Amino acid sequence: MDRVNEFPNSAQSSKIVPRAPATHRDGAPSGMTERNATASAPAATIADAVFARLRTDIIGGRFEPGEKLRLDRMRALYGAGISPVREALSRLAADGLVVLESQRGFRVRPASIADLQDIAATRIRIETAALALSIEHGDDAWEARVVSAHHVLAKLDPTRIAEPARRLEWEARHREFHASLIAACGSPWLLHFSGLLWDQFDRYRRLARFSGRPQRRLAGHHLGLVEAVTGRRVRDATRILAEHIGETASGVAGILAGSIAVPATPAARRR
Repeated sequence: MDRVNEFPNSAQSSKIVPRAPATHRDGAPSGMTERNATASAPAATIADAVFARLRTDIIGGRFEPGEKLRLDRMRALYGAGISPVREALSRLAADGLVVLESQRGFRVRPASIADLQDIAATRIRIETAALALSIEHGDDAWEARVVSAHHVLAKLDPTRIAEPARRLEWEARHREFHASLIAACGSPWLLHFSGLLWDQFDRYRRLARFSGRPQRRLAGHHLGLVEAVTGRRVRDATRILAEHIGETASGVAGILAGSIAVPATPAARRR
């Protein structure tokens, strides 16, 4: 989304709009295909477009963790002037996807196993709370949205998708399913922070290119969540969601452990 309003006006009838899916590292398009498509647009619109494309590219892995985002390069890549590019980067820094270093410019947020673990733990706390509230307050229309989102998601097997465009479609459906689960929580702040954490978590998952057999088990979690939600079983639903996020984080950490920073052990910190 960028920036779409994902704050519902009521727990019963509103629908949050999931953030736009990010591209893969294989070079799939990030949204706008013409470099100068923003050239004649108002400054605010240009900044919004650059923000959306940059966010998509960072989450999708076009830029490496810690990579410097030089203003002149960003201008060339996104066909915009210095001011819209700087505004977009500042907004991404506020969201935590970019780091602003004093007198050194902008960089992609570095990656570490400790950061991934913290994001996962925080996401579990926030999304399980939002899910419990959704089950408590959600009406039949909300329940139907969850069932429909799962039905559409299950039609695509992420372990058998080769085409970048189809993979992007799976990513969009996956995000919509998870967004639907918490859509009836009634808390704009829970939805806001959930969206930010999803972006952070998704960046790690994309970096790891997480797929294969673990993905099939996680698909089973999706079905279990639908069954628990439609049965209004809060304890089962929150347990499954916590396991789903935790197992994904563990799988991603296992893949990335050799390529990104690992948190120091307590003994190492004392030395």
